[in-house]
Amino acid sequence: MTRRNENFTPPRRVAWAHSQASIPGAPKQHASWSAGASGDAMPANALIDTGAILALLDRTDRWHDSCVDAFHQLRLPLLTSEAVPTELFHLVGDTRSEMEAAWRFVRSGAAVLGTIEDAELQHVHGLMSRYRDRPMDFADGTLVYLAT
Repeated sequence: MTRRNENFTPPRRVAWAHSQASIPGAPKQHASWSAGASGDAMPANALIDTGAILALLDRTDRWHDSCVDAFHQLRLPLLTSEAVPTELFHLVGDTRSEMEAAWRFVRSGAAVLGTIEDAELQHVHGLMSRYRDRPMDFADGTLVYLAT
């Protein structure tokens, strides 16, 4: 889930990854949700949220090393929702290098976007309502829904 505490500040002008090669564990070629070797969907076995992506990209993030270690242990691609890149680009920072680092991650094939149809949004709404005592924004709700 997205980190939500009083100590979290979106990273700004810090040590961002500058090449696809510096994205830990990123595949060398773009992978897509529907581009498996046999034409079948490539299943993801783990989810990734905005906070983890930010930590992977920002070498000064206190969670960077832990996220890199975890990332190396996971089978790629990871699953995320369309809301996560939206949140990522909102939080990533204002400089071109920060934006480009985020784009390199998004286009690396390390994560694929799960689709949530309009008719399924009621279920995301239900999850957000059910867990209203916990911090769950829309991106979090979409990931919880994809995980079920």
